[in-house]
Amino acid sequence: MSESKAKQTEDKRTSENNSDAGNNESIENSLKEINKKLANVITKDDDSLRGMMTTLINDMKTDLLKSFEHKIEVLESALHDSRQENEQLQKRIENLEKTCENEKDKASQKTVDMRNVTLLQGGKLNDLEQYSRRNSLKIAGIPETTNTGKNSYETAEQSTKKVIEKLNSTIECLNLNTSDIDISHRVGKKYKDKHRQILVKFVSRHVRDKVMMNRRVFKGTQIFINEDLTKLNQHVLGSIRKSIPESEAVWTWGGSIFHKSSSGKIQPVPFTSYKEWLGVDWDKSILGQRLPT
Repeated sequence: MSESKAKQTEDKRTSENNSDAGNNESIENSLKEINKKLANVITKDDDSLRGMMTTLINDMKTDLLKSFEHKIEVLESALHDSRQENEQLQKRIENLEKTCENEKDKASQKTVDMRNVTLLQGGKLNDLEQYSRRNSLKIAGIPETTNTGKNSYETAEQSTKKVIEKLNSTIECLNLNTSDIDISHRVGKKYKDKHRQILVKFVSRHVRDKVMMNRRVFKGTQIFINEDLTKLNQHVLGSIRKSIPESEAVWTWGGSIFHKSSSGKIQPVPFTSYKEWLGVDWDKSILGQRLPT
């Protein structure tokens, strides 16, 4: 019995050893196959793996391309939206520019209208002021009396008396008297050794014109008779005198300025041409007001 049991045990061990050997041989064969395939991969001799890798790479390329295409589509969509917004903004800017240009034109037209109104009003005011001086003359060169006492200025009565005496003694058949003169007095700032002009306002325009027409008789006597002009008219008259050559002439009559050209043509100087004669001083002279620019 003991021998039979020992033999069975020995057979079992032998069978197990044979089984382990078979398993080891199978593992070794599998490892060899794996090594062979790895060797083929390394040496690129396995077409199946090469195809697998190609497919894998192609799939990756396809996925990448799809990803890039999607991103490009997103960017193109965003760019399209931006272009539309830019176009809308450009249209708004163009509309705003047109609106600004229209408003600028309107403002310019309003400025022109304001200038025209100012010119018109200025001309009318200047004419009205000149008309209020229609009976007046300014006489320069008559010596001024200096009175003693508190008020050293020459009185209106003294000025009137001197005017009547000087005019009657020089102009024939004038026969001027105090009833012909409304008022006469010195004008301007008083300076030492300088005689101020006398402003004479006549009652009658006829008498005033008679004196004015005979003013040439005072030539060479240092007595000068001129019309009582507005400040603007006086400025224009002075500017014309400085600008014209000796062959031309300028004078006033009835408060209006007349210009005689070298050809002998006589024309009145209209208010609308004052700016041309005054130049840069125009804005300062127009009745003390600046015109809109």
